[in-house]
Amino acid sequence: MPKSGLGLASAWYATGRLVTLQYTTSGPVPMTHEYRTFRDVLVPGLKAKRDELALSQDDLAELASVGRSTIARGERGLQIRRLSVRKLAKALKCKPIDLLQPPPA
Repeated sequence: MPKSGLGLASAWYATGRLVTLQYTTSGPVPMTHEYRTFRDVLVPGLKAKRDELALSQDDLAELASVGRSTIARGERGLQIRRLSVRKLAKALKCKPIDLLQPPPA
């Protein structure tokens, strides 16, 4: 358990199920793994930003040092790793939060 009293801890239980406890100020709260971990995020603004700079998926993948499949997953509405989001934001010359928000209508 983290010393600060806040954070995440995972444990295998006798049932063979991995359960993560999120430690909050009100005590531990079980989280099921049906929800994605905090390392994966959705990037609804990725395609709009890529199109704005007229980059192909292959070009962006090379600039950001990520796989083209990562970009394709993000544009299809699937989750990608936070580290990849930071790399993509740097290559697109924007902030990571810009990729996490839907493009303006």
